[in-house]
Amino acid sequence: MPPQDPPRQDMTDEPDHVAVPTYGHKPKVIGGEIVFKIEGDQLTWVDGVNSDSLALHQIESVRLSFRPANLTLHRYRCDIRQRLGRRIWFSNISLRGLADLNADDPAYRSFVSELCRRIAERSPKAVFLGGEPMWRYAP
Repeated sequence: MPPQDPPRQDMTDEPDHVAVPTYGHKPKVIGGEIVFKIEGDQLTWVDGVNSDSLALHQIESVRLSFRPANLTLHRYRCDIRQRLGRRIWFSNISLRGLADLNADDPAYRSFVSELCRRIAERSPKAVFLGGEPMWRYAP
């Protein structure tokens, strides 16, 4: 019988099954859900057809805002701006139908908290803003 190799030992301190922070958001009635993931140093998203990513160290600003709308009074939004001008956003509300809204507040809060923590680590010059800009309410 040939000698057996010793069991392989992983040299990293991370467990084999690290949970990847994930959040799904459906911004339009027609179209698929956009799934956001924080994978290492990247924010990635897939909309069913296309996929893309954004390096966390390239993020210039994060704006967290409360934006009530006609059909819901509890809508929160996260706007992310890259240093090169690219912008992405997602909210706690997903549209399931014309008047069918789904608020996933706990998952939204958890994902945004982890995303902001990782952005702060990897992009120390990132600016974190709360609320809407003043010009939005100018007469």
